[in-house]
Amino acid sequence: MGLADGGIFDSEGAEMDTQAVLTPAAAANILNCSAMTVRRMMDAGKLGGTTTPLGRLVSAGDVLALARERVAEGVSDAH
Repeated sequence: MGLADGGIFDSEGAEMDTQAVLTPAAAANILNCSAMTVRRMMDAGKLGGTTTPLGRLVSAGDVLALARERVAEGVSDAH
């Protein structure tokens, strides 16, 4: 998955639904940070999401918005 031309694309190049949810690991891959950093962002309210019996899920729309913001600011790594 990755950010290109303002959208989030899966490994096959299809644009992802911003209503969808991602695992922290998938969000971390897009944001170029660790899954722990994504969880901290969720705890701080920077990323929306939910906790399920199987773990946390992150809002794909929030990940896209943060990724766009990071690109605009020139941030390349959030570790």
